[in-house]
Amino acid sequence: MSRRSRMYLYGPVLFLGVMLFAWRIMWNVGVDEMRTTLRRSADQLAEFGLMMTYVPLEARGFPFAMRGITRDVTFSGPRRRATAEWLRVDVSLLHLDRVGLVTDRFEISGDGEFWTIDGDMHAFIGRDAVRSWTTKGSASDVVAQRGDSVWLIDAVNV
Repeated sequence: MSRRSRMYLYGPVLFLGVMLFAWRIMWNVGVDEMRTTLRRSADQLAEFGLMMTYVPLEARGFPFAMRGITRDVTFSGPRRRATAEWLRVDVSLLHLDRVGLVTDRFEISGDGEFWTIDGDMHAFIGRDAVRSWTTKGSASDVVAQRGDSVWLIDAVNV
């Protein structure tokens, strides 16, 4: 096999290997950014007297998606407490400043009341040219329950 033939054979393989390695480095940087953002958010909430606790983020989805799962998420303040069994954090590798948050159940307690909210709940956080951050939320097939009272909501957009 001539030198030129080997270059055509091994060149593309080497190029793909380098690209995959670079993509993995970029993915790891994004996962570190997700973890840092989650920690920073908890610190910012603490400045307002609110506490956020969670199990450290578990990264998934390489090579196509950057997805983090954290469990036992709790937001607590002086009078109320909200918990979620899990919270999924989705980030695009091409747009690290856009974050999606997804869960399917919140439990809110405080002042002698207890709410359970079930549904497909999404929140999107991203940068805006006019404001520094924007937040959009949506939920579908929501069932909210307090005691014996039950509310059914087809869709909510915030």
